[in-house]
Amino acid sequence: MIYLVVGPFPPPLHGFSLVTSKVYEYLLRENSVFYFDRSPFMKRSRLIGTLLSFGRSFSSFLCRLIFSRADAVYIGVSGGWGVLFDMAFLLAANIFSVKVTLHLHNFSYLDRPSSKFRLFFWLLNDKSTIIVLCSCMKERLIAKYSIRHDRIFILSNVVFSGVGASIAAQKRENTGIVLGFLSNITREKGIFLFFDLIEEMLLRGVNVVGHVAGPVDDLILSEFNGRLAKCKAVKYFGPVYERRKDDFLQALDFLCFPSDYANEAEPVTIWEAASFGVPTIGTRRACIVEQVDFLGGAAFDVDDYVGLAANYLCEARLKLKNFDALRESVRAKYMNALGDSRNVLADIFT
Repeated sequence: MIYLVVGPFPPPLHGFSLVTSKVYEYLLRENSVFYFDRSPFMKRSRLIGTLLSFGRSFSSFLCRLIFSRADAVYIGVSGGWGVLFDMAFLLAANIFSVKVTLHLHNFSYLDRPSSKFRLFFWLLNDKSTIIVLCSCMKERLIAKYSIRHDRIFILSNVVFSGVGASIAAQKRENTGIVLGFLSNITREKGIFLFFDLIEEMLLRGVNVVGHVAGPVDDLILSEFNGRLAKCKAVKYFGPVYERRKDDFLQALDFLCFPSDYANEAEPVTIWEAASFGVPTIGTRRACIVEQVDFLGGAAFDVDDYVGLAANYLCEARLKLKNFDALRESVRAKYMNALGDSRNVLADIFT
């Protein structure tokens, strides 16, 4: 089959571009695949530059439709006004009666339904299918946009989180807890809630250390450096990738994911941590609740995150003698979810 893949590709590397590249690699195994990178015009700040980048990508897409007669199109759907670019690709695929698979990656159009998204979903033809990340995402999509349930596949991001991770033997010299924060470091992703949590644990007399990794947003760089200098229990590792990221995750007792990001969906990082048996303490946003409930972690409202997460960790500290059993349980649930999602992925692209 001939597939055309539309979406952001790294760089920059983030959850959306990672998933698009993984889908592309998966389809390449048994198909002819052409990709159309939306990253250049997603990150343009000037209108003319954005339109020129879009024009080059879209004209190339049209040429492939005309001369290659593609069998299917995959579109990673963006949030906000970026959906207008996606709409152009969708319309072109409809004109040529090509099957389209849409992959939804955030909750912005579910939390804040709008006319542009109603139009976008109305344009779906009878051959179209939609990939969502969790059951609550499917339910809200049906409720907000009246899409038939049989056109929607639930495919967890666990299928893109990596394979073959293992649990290293944990050497504990004390009863301390290692908490981790791995993300693009922004205010919305909860980095300052993480500092607050570390400081709250220290006030309660708990031996705790914080490990932070990821690129720091320039808008908060000064404030981040100030908090880092003040809180000696937190160590910053910078951006980590591949083996360094594996080592970072493997050293944790818990991953903290205190995100209040408006477009949050189903973070790949939570699955990556689970592959090493690391449970997550997240916030009650989007698909995160389903993730951590399934894996055996915890999720709290962002307004109460620090106090409730501290209570949870203090209780967990008393059970650390059974921590290896917890890690094995998290890892086993991760492997089950990975196997199930691989089967769904195969069903979607057959």
